[in-house]
Amino acid sequence: HVEAPVWTYFSDFIPETVNPPIAKSFVQDGQDLGERMAHAFARSFESGMEKVVLIGTDCPTLQSHHLHEAFEAFTHSDLVVGPATDGGYYLIGMKSRAAFLFEGIAWSTSQVLSQTLHVASQHNLTTTLLRELDDIDTQEDWQRYSSQFDNKI
Repeated sequence: HVEAPVWTYFSDFIPETVNPPIAKSFVQDGQDLGERMAHAFARSFESGMEKVVLIGTDCPTLQSHHLHEAFEAFTHSDLVVGPATDGGYYLIGMKSRAAFLFEGIAWSTSQVLSQTLHVASQHNLTTTLLRELDDIDTQEDWQRYSSQFDNKI
């Protein structure tokens, strides 16, 4: 269990019935993934939050201990990133607004993580990388993930 406010950002609209109900729900704002994440961070920091972690919903192996590790990393890092096996990331967190991390990134490519780390380095951000996890972006990803349960039913 992680003691932190949870805000949920929906891609296009907020469903009328969300189960369980979510206290803070927003529609993502921006033309691409980078703009959407930058806006989410901006809203969080403008509300007074001091440490913000964004996660996607496409990483089924993400567990609460990964979130604990992310928040603990802020004791010695400006930026925390959870690398995905496809070259992107499943988690990104920071202690202050750094919109430049989302500019000029080739979203949905295998270069997302390396480009993000390069930009962070150029801005002298100390960075912690969490354990690499798989995310689900394609039908093949889903089949690979779900196949591990086929023999356990």
